[in-house]
Amino acid sequence: MILHRVPDWRERLAHVVEVARRREFRLGAHDCCLFAADCIDAVTGIDPALDWRRTYRDQDSLLDLMAERGLTSVGAVVETTMIAWGCAEIPPTYAADGDVAVVPIVGLGDVLAGDVLVGVVSGPGVLVADRSGLARLKLRRACRAWRIG
Repeated sequence: MILHRVPDWRERLAHVVEVARRREFRLGAHDCCLFAADCIDAVTGIDPALDWRRTYRDQDSLLDLMAERGLTSVGAVVETTMIAWGCAEIPPTYAADGDVAVVPIVGLGDVLAGDVLVGVVSGPGVLVADRSGLARLKLRRACRAWRIG
């Protein structure tokens, strides 16, 4: 399946971001991967994380689920999901609002079960859900990105 942007994606994405600003980080409910999926759903009307939602609740259950699916890292989860949904990988410098980007966690402090944080591109930054809430990381720190729609 290939994702396409819905006409009112900007308004829908702004709403998802606003709601996310008030949510507390919780694995399996509001984490970086599920926030990115919420954003993709806002942009396209399709939720790429349906198979992941409500299937883990902590780091151990997430790692078990990843292992069951043959995935060894959050980066691998993101990559396989983007490929499965027909999203083209692009250089992060070409990423635009509503696209997905991953940022290595090196120097970002304590992050659960991952090697990267995944989020949505917004202006010159990448919005990610982490333990501090909703953070804006510099897009130039992103190591990979995918065009959404």
